[in-house]
Amino acid sequence: METVNQIKAEEAGETPHKKDPGFNLLRASAEVSTDRRFLRDELITALFAGRDNTAMTFTWMLYELARHPDVVRDLRREIDAQIGLNSEPGYKTLKDMKILSNIINETLRLYPPVPLNTRACLKDTSLPRGGGPLGNDPIGVLKGTGIIYSNHLLHINPEAYSPVPEGFPPADEWCPKRWNNWFPKPWAFVPFHGGPRFCLGQQLVLVELSYTLVRLFQRFSRLELRMDEVGTAEKQVNPWLRRTGEPELVERGEVRVAFLR
Repeated sequence: METVNQIKAEEAGETPHKKDPGFNLLRASAEVSTDRRFLRDELITALFAGRDNTAMTFTWMLYELARHPDVVRDLRREIDAQIGLNSEPGYKTLKDMKILSNIINETLRLYPPVPLNTRACLKDTSLPRGGGPLGNDPIGVLKGTGIIYSNHLLHINPEAYSPVPEGFPPADEWCPKRWNNWFPKPWAFVPFHGGPRFCLGQQLVLVELSYTLVRLFQRFSRLELRMDEVGTAEKQVNPWLRRTGEPELVERGEVRVAFLR
């Protein structure tokens, strides 16, 4: 509560404003509200979403890159051409890197860090499908109804990619090149969910993933899967939700990779 008391004293003119040379999340939040519940919720959101979800996405990304050395070679070429192997990447440069963006988007598509979410219906409405004996008829949804949905299942639903061009990879296959000619329809790609309650940390996650991946492959040229001790990748790593209480898409065991120069 020291930070909260300091903010209150500054607002009352009892002490001079304390300048912080860096960004302090607690102070920034306390300048909006000193309510304890608000501050707790803000910090929990930042610590959970900014660490766990990013780490899970990065784990899946390294797993797939280790299985696709051709994608790693393409990424290294893009890094060398647009940044160099010794320069620190800037925000604008990271945003302009097409192969890097494709890798991140494809990982988020196939492995959304939060694959389930809930919403409450604000007014009586209907959905075009879901009713009837075959689930193909409209279905009514009353105000106040709780709705559970899965963006993971949405992302691998073949209907989201129709009409499918010839040679287009299956929906459940990791292939960053699909983003060269696939432009998702609204609500067909929602790794951070959507609407007024979408993930506020979206840009933070994208920057963290982009920056870390670039710095790693500025230093290393190859990535190999090292999972012999715990079984094959197909048995040990499963892209489906493990129901142990975590609202995340998790691996069943360790993902072991080796970075090689």
